[in-house]
Amino acid sequence: MKDLSEKILPGSTIGIIGGGVVSYQLVVSAKKMGYKVAVLSESKNCIAGKAADMHYISDINDAVYLLKLSEISDVVTVVTEKLDKETYRYLAEKHYLPKICIRILL
Repeated sequence: MKDLSEKILPGSTIGIIGGGVVSYQLVVSAKKMGYKVAVLSESKNCIAGKAADMHYISDINDAVYLLKLSEISDVVTVVTEKLDKETYRYLAEKHYLPKICIRILL
């Protein structure tokens, strides 16, 4: 995990939780800018996973896969409504989450 004062430069890995159309658009844009992308989704046929460099298939609230995604990513973003509040808390402990996400938890 990067220090919060560091910039996330091209060549870094962006982790995305969720595999739908918005995630796909993020994957395509990030790859055009030179980033690597890892996706965690519940479907092996999701559009974002097919476009990503790495694709983990699991329940998106599964702590094992969330940790795997977090460990290989320089930053993690959430593009789904299906994430449990407890999962946000887990991610906040293990990886940087934007302040807006942490406010949702309180």
